[in-house]
Amino acid sequence: MQSRILIVDDDAEVRRVLAQMLVRRGYEVTEASNGKEALATLKDGNQIRVMVTDLVMPEFEGFETIKACREVCPALKIVAISGAFGGEFLAMALRLGADVTLAKPIRPDVFIQAVQNLTN
Repeated sequence: MQSRILIVDDDAEVRRVLAQMLVRRGYEVTEASNGKEALATLKDGNQIRVMVTDLVMPEFEGFETIKACREVCPALKIVAISGAFGGEFLAMALRLGADVTLAKPIRPDVFIQAVQNLTN
């Protein structure tokens, strides 16, 4: 059985495209539209190995999500994604605990390789 991946993004189309890429490669995918949903999913014990989270979201943005999810699940691998502000937020995401950062628009090959590296 492949690793379970959580995709967190307020844009349903982004979630759909990323999920399709991962499912095609045998990963199990769970989706959340914001950080609060992501945190609830992790607290439910869904054995998530990797969380892919957007940084700019309403309600509970990516930085809060990274910090809160790290506390609940310290071993969780985190991929932070953002297209905002020319990627300036990505460096901050690394400082807050993201393992990998990717700028939007995301290249499929780079995205899949990042997830594979974190799940091996």
